[in-house]
Amino acid sequence: ENNINKLKATRTQTDESITVLGCYSSLYKIKQTKIDPQSSNNDFNELIKIQLLEPQLEISNIKKIKQIGIIQNKISQNVKQQYDENPYPRWSSREIDINVNKPTIQLINHEISPNKLKSDFPNKELNILIAGCGTGRQIFDAQRYINSKITAIDLSLNSLGYAKRKINEYGITNVELIQMDILNLELLNKKFDIIECGGVLHHMEKPLEGLKAILKVSTKTSLIKLGLYSELARRFVIEAQKLISENRLSIDEKGIRDFRNLIINGTYPSLNSLMTLDDFFTISMLRDLCFHTIEHRFSILNIKEILKENNLNFLGFSLPEKNKKLYQNRFPDDPWQTNLNNWNTYEVENPDTFKSMYQFWVSLEKS
Repeated sequence: ENNINKLKATRTQTDESITVLGCYSSLYKIKQTKIDPQSSNNDFNELIKIQLLEPQLEISNIKKIKQIGIIQNKISQNVKQQYDENPYPRWSSREIDINVNKPTIQLINHEISPNKLKSDFPNKELNILIAGCGTGRQIFDAQRYINSKITAIDLSLNSLGYAKRKINEYGITNVELIQMDILNLELLNKKFDIIECGGVLHHMEKPLEGLKAILKVSTKTSLIKLGLYSELARRFVIEAQKLISENRLSIDEKGIRDFRNLIINGTYPSLNSLMTLDDFFTISMLRDLCFHTIEHRFSILNIKEILKENNLNFLGFSLPEKNKKLYQNRFPDDPWQTNLNNWNTYEVENPDTFKSMYQFWVSLEKS
């Protein structure tokens, strides 16, 4: 650490010394070091682009992002701070999936298959809400909805700055980015045809309040895609969080690196599977995975009760075809695959099915 501090204090750096610094600290944060953004080494130039030029552009973008409402909830403030410090996920490229030959309802039917919705949206511009867009990957996925206007909100200005850089890079023009809390959605004074909220509600103090806020900007014909953590599938994360608590590891870069060293050194062999995940090797990703400010987890029976309480109809899980075929073999009497009691049994028998999270579509009226 002392050697790194000495390197930081050196005003003139070589490509090699700057590369070493970049392994320990984001280069754009090192104010006193003069860095020449051009080199004959293409790999070094790529490092400078990622760690210096792009973050500087993101900081510039923040000034252009609209802010609505006040983030008052204490947990929301803490989550905002986490993603301002470590925007998530960090990504470089994304394919834009636009197929003008496929109506919106056909795209959704592909996800909820074998269930099928019969009616399509009217031939008008669709209002799409991404409630918790993070650094913008979902914005690219939402480009599949043709003739649409996308509103993408998030707590974190730094994450939105990242998203703004990426949509500018790809020339996307149908998106409005807004910093706001989901709890303030009514301030938009707008209703949405499609709402996607993946990996967000389970990081709120009261997830059901977030869901109710979403429903307030929905219509009777809205379709909503939700993503929630599975208690069963995240059992290894629960064990990791227990380890973090027992070792009193701090929620900062040092604590995250200490945790990673404990796993790499074999101190906790039951958590070796963490090393198979890309998230394990990046500070921002590992923080989101195991060190999050707050995390709620659910079972399928929890989801069933939540949907019943809010008069929502379960339309189907978004899952690989192989999982749906296995479910079909197990429960041939559920041809539309919408029986949540059956899905609960299936998950107990196949506990890694929803390792990422439950991703599913719901509607407010029978389809």
